[in-house]
Amino acid sequence: MTNSFIIKRIVENEDGIFGTIIIEHKIIGFTLELPWRMNEEYISCIPAGTYKYKKYYSEKFNRECINIINVFSRKDVEMHPGNIITDTNGCILPGLKTGKYKNLNAVLDSNKCLDLILSMLEPTGLVQIIDI
Repeated sequence: MTNSFIIKRIVENEDGIFGTIIIEHKIIGFTLELPWRMNEEYISCIPAGTYKYKKYYSEKFNRECINIINVFSRKDVEMHPGNIITDTNGCILPGLKTGKYKNLNAVLDSNKCLDLILSMLEPTGLVQIIDI
């Protein structure tokens, strides 16, 4: 297990910002985030930077998720399951692969990817988000 991971943003299009999830120097999945909109809560991705994370149980998703802590001017930023941009209000969606869902570019197998991430991470640590 490790106490850190990286999200490297790689492309932005009309369906959001797509990136990779890197744990112990290996790409283990992909991410989808909202476009940058000046860090506006609920409509923007979070700024690039290094943040603390903690695993926690989400009642909304009825499962364990990852809380991204101390994001400037934001609260309740999570990595939680979802496939398309309408599944997030500023959080990070993980997927094992990318593809199409409801005619939109998407991350797929989100729950499986989140399970994999959780199995590789310590309960608390750091996440580094790197911009395009």
